[in-house]
Amino acid sequence: MAIDHAQGIPLAIKVLGSNLYGKSEEVWVDELEQLKGVSDEKIKHILRISYDGLRENEKEIFLAIACMFKGEDKHRVESLLDVPGSKFGISRLVDRSLITITVNQLHMHDLLQQIGEDIVREEKQFGKRGWLWDPKDIYYLFTRAEGTEAIKGISLDMSTAKELNLKPTAFEKMYNLKFLKFYASLSKIKVYLPKGLSFLPEELRLLHWYQFPLKSLPLGSYVENLVELRMHKSKLKELCSGVQQLGNLKFVNLSHSKELIRVPDLSKAAKLEFLDLSYCESLVEIPSPEYLSKLTRLHLTKCDSLCTLPSLLDLKSLKEFRASECLKLAEFPEFPCNVEELVLQRTRIEKVPPSIGSLSRLSSLDLSDCTMLESLPDSICNLKSLMDFQITGCVNLKRLPENIGNLESLGGLNAINSGLIELPDSICNLRKLRTLLVGNCANLHSVPEKLGDLESLTALHLGGIRIKGLLSSVNLWRQLTFIKLESCGLSEFPSCLCHSDSSLEYLLIGGNNFESIPDCIKQLSMLLYLSFGQCKRLKYLPSELPSLSKLFNIFGDNCTSLKSASSLFQLDNIVTFAFANCFNLDLGKCNEFVDHLLATPLASRKTIFYPGNELPQTMMYQNTCGYSLTLSSSSKQCERVQFCLCVVIDPKFLGSVWHGVSSIGYTVYIFTNETLKELGYLEVKEFIPPRYEVFYPESSEGFVLHSEHVVFWSERIELPLDNKKTVFEFYALDMENRRNYNAIVKCGVHHHLRFSNVVGEEDEVEEEEKRKTKRLRML
Repeated sequence: MAIDHAQGIPLAIKVLGSNLYGKSEEVWVDELEQLKGVSDEKIKHILRISYDGLRENEKEIFLAIACMFKGEDKHRVESLLDVPGSKFGISRLVDRSLITITVNQLHMHDLLQQIGEDIVREEKQFGKRGWLWDPKDIYYLFTRAEGTEAIKGISLDMSTAKELNLKPTAFEKMYNLKFLKFYASLSKIKVYLPKGLSFLPEELRLLHWYQFPLKSLPLGSYVENLVELRMHKSKLKELCSGVQQLGNLKFVNLSHSKELIRVPDLSKAAKLEFLDLSYCESLVEIPSPEYLSKLTRLHLTKCDSLCTLPSLLDLKSLKEFRASECLKLAEFPEFPCNVEELVLQRTRIEKVPPSIGSLSRLSSLDLSDCTMLESLPDSICNLKSLMDFQITGCVNLKRLPENIGNLESLGGLNAINSGLIELPDSICNLRKLRTLLVGNCANLHSVPEKLGDLESLTALHLGGIRIKGLLSSVNLWRQLTFIKLESCGLSEFPSCLCHSDSSLEYLLIGGNNFESIPDCIKQLSMLLYLSFGQCKRLKYLPSELPSLSKLFNIFGDNCTSLKSASSLFQLDNIVTFAFANCFNLDLGKCNEFVDHLLATPLASRKTIFYPGNELPQTMMYQNTCGYSLTLSSSSKQCERVQFCLCVVIDPKFLGSVWHGVSSIGYTVYIFTNETLKELGYLEVKEFIPPRYEVFYPESSEGFVLHSEHVVFWSERIELPLDNKKTVFEFYALDMENRRNYNAIVKCGVHHHLRFSNVVGEEDEVEEEEKRKTKRLRML
């Protein structure tokens, strides 16, 4: 009976059951009888039952979430709501299935949100509603000056609103306004303060104003109720002068306020937990934080004018400190013993004080690209909680402390591109070390042979280092999932990497001198990613590789002696094949492979990059002299289309160095009216194929292309049913990120129709691509 009245809809059944749970059969029957005869709004009536049974404070919380705080952090909303028992009230909403909490975020079904909004709209006068979120309603409110004390919260997307010039007194009548959120989902801001702002309500608990346009805020001396101040990318030079009553302030974000010179005295903000002044490039000082006993996070990233910091020892609750790219900061601050994360990368710090050894809870220390840093104190090895240590790019740091092996919790050490000349033997005592990245250290020529004793190690980067003594360490190579041995002077492919029980997923072994990859690589059945680029003597790959069924990406660029990649083309799971400058490659086999892809819709979810100057012969639409193509609408209407795209690039239009496939893009113009060619397109989409981001993950200088190259890839595009014409324009990006259309000398488009109601294997393939790419980036 209950299911009948809920029309079988899971949400309605869930809410109705939560509301009547534990009640007698008579109550159930009576409640359900009242629903008989309701047809058009039956579902909403069912859902409204649970709302009507709430207490008044719980109704307030429900409406606040529906109108402003859906998707927000639970603890944050609890702090903001000026409602007695907000924590218990939120739990009651969960019990009644009116909201859910996932990863500490408050979520609400769209139908329930609509009910909340409808309840607010029952008051016909905008100025007497408790909550406003519709840009049209808010525009009407301010242009008619109808604000009243009834308004509790305003949430306005300034990029979707009409052009709105607010008066200085715009908020004067809104004495009970507690939540003010002016944000922008797009870049265009359409709300202005041409004559300034003279008043903000004292009841404000949330003040969120993206790109606030004034130099200062009209905050009175009494702002006791303010809990959050979010003024990202504001024009503020200073917040306000003097000591403010900020007894409830917990969160301040003034990041990217590039004109901000100083922040006010925060000595009265005893509850402040988070202060973000990142990218405040004009900020010359921050006030003494000695009274901020509850501050847990302090962010000062890229405060370029900040030379010194006040003592931070009184910040007893501080857990996270970030001051990366503070280019004038030369002194390592003193920190309280409870701090857990320190980020000081790209500062001018020359030395780390011995007192760092007292930071017993420090778990993450990032000193990357501190080019002035010359040494580390022995006391740093007392950090028993340290799990992640970053010193990449510290070019003047020659040695690690001898007792580095005492860091019993260390799980990751990244010293890529540092000045290290040796690794202490004690590093082999780091039993919990999972990631060791010491490649590309110009002066580091060898590593301890007992690295094989690191029983937890799963990721190892030894690029540019001689590893001959390590090759016999069977256990080491068997347990690793990520290996980078590029430019290690290897004259033979190290067969020690290949074991039937190997866990290896990512193998980067380019820049070496071997001529072949042996058949034993077939044993790497877990392999996802294989890079052997820059192996200029490499001629041969195994003729068959059926066991590498999970292999996902292949990178063989600049293997100038390589003759064939046919065995790789046989692996269905591979998505990316990169063979730039492989001039001895059998191009006939490459062309046959691409023709096969064009004939197989699902197989076309692949990318291939190889030398050549011809488009595939079987491609439906071709332009053999230019960068654009026009397609008329198909006789079969569909929303989802799988497009195979192909271009020929001529590097002479790009200069001597080019960034690779990540620098190919295109724009597609979708016209819905043949007679309005410039004005009639539905939308313009800009695509840089996302898969290509992993092609050259550590290279920003690009590489030289010596001839024309073919790039083939695919993309899924949603087309409207009334589509009349589709225009593709392809381009390459030069070293200054400028679009270069002339570099595209030929282009082609091929499509496979996918109807809007078809969901299947292709979607699963795309999700698998995203998952594997994400795992690579994490390494």
